Amino acid sequence: MKDNKKSSKLTELVVYPILVAALVAGTSPWWLNEIRSFLEPKNLPLQVGNYESGSRYITLFKRGDRFCFLGSTARGSSIASIFEDPKGKNVYRINGFGNAQLIQKDYETLFFGGGNYELSADQRELPTIDNTNDQDIRQCLESSEPFLIRYVYDHE
Repeated sequence: MKDNKKSSKLTELVVYPILVAALVAGTSPWWLNEIRSFLEPKNLPLQVGNYESGSRYITLFKRGDRFCFLGSTARGSSIASIFEDPKGKNVYRINGFGNAQLIQKDYETLFFGGGNYELSADQRELPTIDNTNDQDIRQCLESSEPFLIRYVYDHE
C-alpha cells in the first residue's frame, strides 16, 4: 500500500507537469492531440434567446429545426434564416450576412461575426413564434427557403 501512494505521488510530480509543459509548448505526439481536443471548449448548439452587447441586439427564434435571426442596431434591423456551416459542427451562418458566424460558446454567450462581437444573454422572456406579432419573423420560421429582410433606419 505504501508503494502505491509513492507511485501515485511520483505520477503527480513527474507526469502532470510534463503533460502541461507539452500542451503549452505545442508539441504534438498523437496522444497529446487527443488530450488537447478533449480539453478544448466545445461549441454548443444554438440556444433560443435574447442577446445583447452595447447597442447590438440579437434574438434567436426556433420552430422545429428552423432557426431565425433578428438583429438590431441603431442603424437598422435584419431578419434572416440561419443554417449550420458544413465546415464546422455547431457553427452557424446567417443568410445574407456573408461569412458572419454565430457560435454559442456557452448557455449565456453568443459570438457573432466570427468572434468579433460577444453578446451576453438577456433575461427577458424567451422568444417563441407564439409570443411574437412580427409577421416577418413568422414568415421566416414558417418558410423552408433562405430568408432575409433588412430595414435601414433613416436618422435625418
